[in-house]
Amino acid sequence: MTNNNYGTVQKNAQIVRQVNNYSEIPNEYIAFGVEPNNNIVHQQSNQFVQSAGQPLQHNQLSQSTVNYIHQEPANYSQKMTSPITTPMDLPRQRPIIIDGLNIGYSHGCHKEFSAKGMLICVQYFVQKGFKSVKVIIPQHRRGKPGTETHSIIKMLWNMGHMYFTPSRQIKNTRLSCYSDRIILDHAFTCGGVVVSNDNFRDLYNEETKYREIIEKRHLMFMFIDDIIIFPKDQYSYRYPSLYTFNILHYPA
Repeated sequence: MTNNNYGTVQKNAQIVRQVNNYSEIPNEYIAFGVEPNNNIVHQQSNQFVQSAGQPLQHNQLSQSTVNYIHQEPANYSQKMTSPITTPMDLPRQRPIIIDGLNIGYSHGCHKEFSAKGMLICVQYFVQKGFKSVKVIIPQHRRGKPGTETHSIIKMLWNMGHMYFTPSRQIKNTRLSCYSDRIILDHAFTCGGVVVSNDNFRDLYNEETKYREIIEKRHLMFMFIDDIIIFPKDQYSYRYPSLYTFNILHYPA
């Protein structure tokens, strides 16, 4: 028998499969480590499996999906691996500020307000790993208790994603603060990205600080049923530096 451990492993593994009739197990799942005394060792449980030619117990190979370690020749790993000397820095993600009314009506096909659209949008960014995801809507849009709107908004509020702009009622007249202005103000303060299909035309010329947000940190979207899509070329192909990824991250 050859002294090459790698050859021993393959030969012993082949015999083990034949003895125990484990032909249904793919080859890549059968790999063993070999000790100097030619005992085949189970890496996770540290239980020995007898070498080929000795009686084998059925329960010793009963778990076909357990990972094993494949021992290569001594110089093998030196050829295949190299130390990582330069860690790669990933761009830092910007805070996300969601225009709740705009998202809700977009998901409701502009016929009704759908709180589910806000939930879908929040889930999208949370699953992408964004730590700060905030939805801003007027307070009077909480919805009546027992409705789907109220349940979703309450859940998002409990999770720390929902924020309400002030509103009140005087002499049967509802008075609400302008939520678009609050959204842009907060985006300016925290350096965040505004998710909305609103053009903010009325605010573009109101203050210079809003222009940079509307021109460079404004993310448009679309819904196809319950799927939210953010086009890659947010400001058309003419501005490749303002693709979605660049908008969502601070400059390197």
